[in-house]
Amino acid sequence: MHPISTNARNRSNGGIHSIYTDAIVTCETSKITANAQQALGGRVKIQAQAIFGTEFAPQLTPESDITASSEVGAEFSEIV
Repeated sequence: MHPISTNARNRSNGGIHSIYTDAIVTCETSKITANAQQALGGRVKIQAQAIFGTEFAPQLTPESDITASSEVGAEFSEIV
């Protein structure tokens, strides 16, 4: 799986992902991210019957993860 990302720099918000599928299967270090540096993190909405190999994380990790965070603090993170 290639990364799905809308990572924003400066004062832009992290973006929005809406994924509707039967299943998501990830391997190695797959990422679904909507992160921001100096603004609100984005939103990631997934509607699936099954998700394998990844899970929500409050911030980026070396593993496969799903994030919508902001570098300015957890209070600026958004919704997964």
